[in-house]
Parts: sequence; C-alpha cells; structure tokens
Amino acid sequence: MKANILIIVVLSAIFLLGAVPGCLAIDRYVNPDGICDGNTPCYTTIQAAVDNASAGETIYVAAGTYTERVKIPVGKDYLKLVGHGSSDTIVQWGSQQVIQAKSPVIIQGFHITTTAGTTGIQIRANGTENDPGIIQNNKIDYLGVGIGFVDGYEHWEIKNNEITDCKSGIYFESASHILVRENIFRDCEAACGGIAGDDVRIVWNNFAGSTWCGAPSHAIGFCAGVPTNLLISHNEITGHTYGIWVQNCVRAEGVLQGTVVDESVLVTCNNIEGNSEYGILNSDTCYVLKAENNWWGDPSGPSHSPGSGDKVSANVDFEPWLLFPFEQCPECGGIQVPAFSTLGVFSLIGLLSVVLAVAIWRKRE
Repeated sequence: MKANILIIVVLSAIFLLGAVPGCLAIDRYVNPDGICDGNTPCYTTIQAAVDNASAGETIYVAAGTYTERVKIPVGKDYLKLVGHGSSDTIVQWGSQQVIQAKSPVIIQGFHITTTAGTTGIQIRANGTENDPGIIQNNKIDYLGVGIGFVDGYEHWEIKNNEITDCKSGIYFESASHILVRENIFRDCEAACGGIAGDDVRIVWNNFAGSTWCGAPSHAIGFCAGVPTNLLISHNEITGHTYGIWVQNCVRAEGVLQGTVVDESVLVTCNNIEGNSEYGILNSDTCYVLKAENNWWGDPSGPSHSPGSGDKVSANVDFEPWLLFPFEQCPECGGIQVPAFSTLGVFSLIGLLSVVLAVAIWRKRE
C-alpha cells in the first residue's frame, strides 16, 4: 500500500513539473560537426534545435557558418538562442528573413548577414513589461533591414548590437515599449526609422556616418505628430545628411503652423555634430520639435542664428543648448570640466611672478 502511494506521489510530481514551463527545460546544442563537444542533445542546424525545443530552453550555437533561415514559431516563449560570439557564429540566408521570431525570445552572440536585400531579424511577437524580448550583443550587416518590427508588437529591448551597412538599421512601424540602448549604427541610410508607436526610448547609441548613395541619410526619422512618448537622449549623432529628420507625413487639422510644440517627443542631451546638411531637419510646418540641451559641435550653438554648429531648420526649439558635449554637462549627468576663470588666470600670473622673483633672487645670491 505504501509503495503504491509513493508511486502516485512521484508520478503526480512529474506531471506538475511538466505543467510548469521551464521546470523541465534542458539545454540544447548546435554544431555543424554533429558532436557538440560531447554535449547532448546535439543538432547540426539551428532550426532543428528550435523545432525540438520547448519554451524557456537555451540553445547554444557553436562557432561556424550556418546557411539557413531560422523560424521561431508561436509557443516558444523566451527561448534563448546563444551564439559563440558575433565574430564566430554566422547565420546567413539569401532571401526573406534570416531569423523570424513569432515568440518573444532572446537572441545574442550572432553575426547575422546576407547577400540579398532582406531582413536580418523580423519580430512578430509581444514581450511583456517584466519579460521583454531581447536582441543583444549581435553583429547585423549587409541587409535591407537589420531588425524589423511588423505591425504593433510591444516590449522588446535592443542592446549592445553593431548594425552596419543596412538600408534601414531598425524599422519600427507602430511597435511600442521599445528600448534601443548602447548600439552602434554605421553606414545605414536610415539607422532608426518609421517610428510610429508609443514609449520608444533611443538612448546611449552611437550613430556614425553613412556612405550610401542616392537618398539622404539620417540617424533617426519619424513622422511629425505620430509617435507618442518618444525619447531621444545621450546619443552620438554624426556624419549623416540629416542627424534627425522629422518628416511631414500626416496633415494636422486645425493646427496653426509653427505654434504647437509636440510634447510627445523629447530630443535632449545628445551630441549632434558633423552632419552635412542639418543636425535636425523638421520638414513639418505645423509641429515644433522640442530639442533643448543638445551639443551642436560648437559652444555658439547650432547654425540657425548666430551659432556655427550643425544647422537646424525652422520649427525646432533648440534653446538652451549645451556649451560642451553632454558627457561634460551636469544637466545631462556628465562631469563638468572646470572653467579657466579670470580669477584662475590672475592666480596663475601671480604664481609665475613669485617663481620668477625667486629665480632672480637666487641668481643674485
């Protein structure tokens, strides 16, 4: 009787554990050699590991080149794909999307590339406020779109990636609750574009110049009056045709031109310099962009009047501006460089006079 009760308890425990996602999660491994250094279960393709994995599991992908399209279907929530490193684990595909995520997942440590103008990572899933989907520590290059959101998916973090040589680095559409932090964007025609959702934070990124021919390049672009709660802060923006481009996409009915500040967008504490035509171009004549406390490449401010920094168009509220790059400004959390004041000059002159007098006295002795 006791033995039967024990068996029932054990079977019940196994059933309950299996009913809780992640309780019986296992690690899976991928290596083209099919050996995986003795780790099991071992697969030769990423897709095979994804197909066999359950929600919450981790797939470790060894160094190598994987020519395949990876499709993560619905029901694989918080599956974690971990590459050996963005220099060693290469995933490439010639058409459609290299990786398509229909579940909120974590993707890190890959070099995602292609020979065709397609999408690196396409996102078709919602994370949550406490458990966002994460794309981090990847290199993404030579693509039409580096990372693309489809429709209004929410709650993703894009961090510490290097996105280069893409027509569009990140394309947002109406995605909301998105954090873009500490990424490097280089040689993208539109590094962050199509922003139309709510609560998008683009912070602490480096937007380097673009060598694309044809259309003017820009680091960040969006339609006036469309995104809400958009924060653009603590970014380095340089080398583009337009640093930030506010586009005229939607007619604002009943708004007198240049009289309404768009309080839904804040551009502050950025270094905007070395952009060929405009630091900020507002092509919309209705809404005024709030862009106070930015560094424009010169203490005199942007070359609107009378400054000589990056040029700023009409309908941009750029005053006050920073006198130094944001890293040196307390209002942006930076450390102030001590000013060489008039008192400091006289103190130095006095000190030099004392030294000179002592030297003359010693010579006479």
